[in-house]
Amino acid sequence: MNTTAPTGLLQQPRPFFMIFFVELWERFGYYGVQGILAVFFVKQLGFSQEQAFITFGAFAALVYGLISIGGYVGDHLLGTKRTLVLGAIVLAIGYFMTGMSLLKPQLIFIALGTIAVGNGLFKAKPGEPALQMLSAEGCPSRRSIYPVLYVDKHRFAAVAVAGAGDRRKIWLRGNL
Repeated sequence: MNTTAPTGLLQQPRPFFMIFFVELWERFGYYGVQGILAVFFVKQLGFSQEQAFITFGAFAALVYGLISIGGYVGDHLLGTKRTLVLGAIVLAIGYFMTGMSLLKPQLIFIALGTIAVGNGLFKAKPGEPALQMLSAEGCPSRRSIYPVLYVDKHRFAAVAVAGAGDRRKIWLRGNL
């Protein structure tokens, strides 16, 4: 029997890939919006740079501030799995709305609020399914799964901020 723990991305248990890709797309969407949001505020809405950065700062504070409320919802109301699924759905709606904000720019504020709520629900307990998956005795991946999950997820999501060309095309590519 082989007791060596798998150390790479492709050697992990099957449920790991679902967790990995869901979190990867969540980070991809967030970093994509983060990379172009201030430009959208200045170029599309006519904000000054100061207003754009203050608005972005408020959005970032909401994104991370709502995680505690999402944790409460996950622990006491819906459970981990339902909270994660609901958060992913709300995030998808929010990111779709950011893409639609080119047609109606004021929609961006509703979209950002939706993203903040979805992120609060989704990020409250993202590692819980991985912990449950690895709680079985004898799982050789127990020590290697978290470094693989977080390092690879952020490495792949970093491409979300890369873009070139017309700012309208970047905005659409980043959000649709």
